[in-house]
Amino acid sequence: MVKQFREERELDIYFLVDASSSMVFGSTDKLKNEYAAEFVASLAHFILRVGDNVGLVMFNDNVVHNLPAANGSNQFYMLLRGLVDPSLYGGGYNLEEAIRFIIRSVQKKGLLIIVSDFIGLRAGWEKILRLATGKFDVIGVMVRDPRDRELPRGVGQVMISDPYTGKTMLVNPDEVGPAYENYVKRYEAMVEAGFAASKADLIKLATDKSFIKPVINYFRRRELIFSS
Repeated sequence: MVKQFREERELDIYFLVDASSSMVFGSTDKLKNEYAAEFVASLAHFILRVGDNVGLVMFNDNVVHNLPAANGSNQFYMLLRGLVDPSLYGGGYNLEEAIRFIIRSVQKKGLLIIVSDFIGLRAGWEKILRLATGKFDVIGVMVRDPRDRELPRGVGQVMISDPYTGKTMLVNPDEVGPAYENYVKRYEAMVEAGFAASKADLIKLATDKSFIKPVINYFRRRELIFSS
C-alpha cells in the first residue's frame, strides 16, 4: 500500500497590469492593452483551475483597480471585468508607486507578475523592484508593439506623439529610424539588466506574435532550473 498526499499550496498570484496611455496603442490587430488582457486572462484561468489564488492590480499614475487574490469562477469573471473596462485605461505611468501599493497591501508572500511595456520608467525604479523581490517571486512581462521597436521606412514624414504629454513631432523615419532603434535596444537592455540585478525574470512578448510559445518555453526552463 502506498500513501499519496496532495499538496495544498493556495499560492497567491498577483497580476500588476499597466493601464497607462502607452498601452493604448497598436499597429497590429490588437492594441498592447488588448494583447496584455488576453495574456492575463489566459494565464489566470489556468492558475485558478489548478487551485491557486489570483489577484489583479491595474495602474497608470495611480492604482486604478484592485482585486484581492481569491479563487473560484466568480473571481475569474471579476478579473475579466477589470481587464475589459475602458474607463480604467489611459493616463500617465508610475510603476514604482504601483509596486509600493502591492508591497503595502499584500501581506502574504506569493508571485507577482508585472505586465507592462515599461515605457516611462523613472530613475531609481530598480530599487523599488528589489524591494518587491524581497517579498515576492517576481516575473516581468514586457509587451511591445512592432512600432515600439522599429519605425516604418519609405513612408515620408509622419507625425508622432508622446502618449503621456500629447506633444507631437513631425519626423522622417528614414532619417531618425536608426537612432530610434538603437535607443530602444539600449532601453530594453536596461530593463533586462534591472530585472536581472533584482533576481527577477523577464519575458519579452510582441503583439504580432502569439504569447503561447514563449510563455510555455519560459515555464519549462523555470521548471528545469528549480528541479535541478
